[in-house]
Amino acid sequence: ENLLIRGERGTGKELMARYIHRAGGHVAGDAGGESAADKRLVTVNSAVLTPNLAASELFGIEPRTATGVDGKVGLIEFADGGDLFFDEVADMPADVQAALLRVLQEGQIMRVGARRVRDVKVRFLSATNRDLEATEGTFRLDLLDRLRGGGCLWMPALRDRPMDIPQLARRFVREAEARRRGGMARDITPDALDAL
Repeated sequence: ENLLIRGERGTGKELMARYIHRAGGHVAGDAGGESAADKRLVTVNSAVLTPNLAASELFGIEPRTATGVDGKVGLIEFADGGDLFFDEVADMPADVQAALLRVLQEGQIMRVGARRVRDVKVRFLSATNRDLEATEGTFRLDLLDRLRGGGCLWMPALRDRPMDIPQLARRFVREAEARRRGGMARDITPDALDAL
C-alpha cells in the first residue's frame, strides 16, 4: 500500500523509501517472476511539478500529438509495477494534487493527446518534513488519506537516537578507508565517540 514517510530534513526519508522499495511488497503481482530488483523506483521532486509541466511529466504524451512530438512515457507509467517516490510532497501544486488524486482513485492515466486510458499499478511512496494536516488548505486531505493508506513512517532526528552514532561513525570511517587504497585501518576512541 501507499506509504507516507515523515521527518525533518536530513533524517533519511529518501533512503527509507529506497529500502522499502528493495524490500519488495509491490502492488504488481509476481506472475511474471519479477524480483524486487526488476521493479522500478522512480523519484519525483514534487516542487518542480508546475501545472504546465505535470501532465506531460507524470502522464506522458501520445506520439504525433503535435508536429515534431515523438511521444513520451510519463513517470507514473514508467513506474508501473513498481514504486513512485514523491520527495517533499507538500510542495506539490494544487492542480497537480487533483490530477494525482484521480490516478490514486482510478488506477489509470491518460497521456496528453490520447483517447484511451491506461491501467497502472504503482505504489506511491511520499515524503514530507511538514505537517500536512495543518497546511491551511494548501494540501488536499483526501489526497493525504490516499498517500498514507498503508500508514505513516516517522523518521526521528539523529539527536533523538544517539545510540546510532557509534555505528554510523564506524561506517563512515570504513567507507573513507575503502576509498583510499593503502590507507591504514583506524579505530574511533571512546572519547571521540563521546564527543560525537
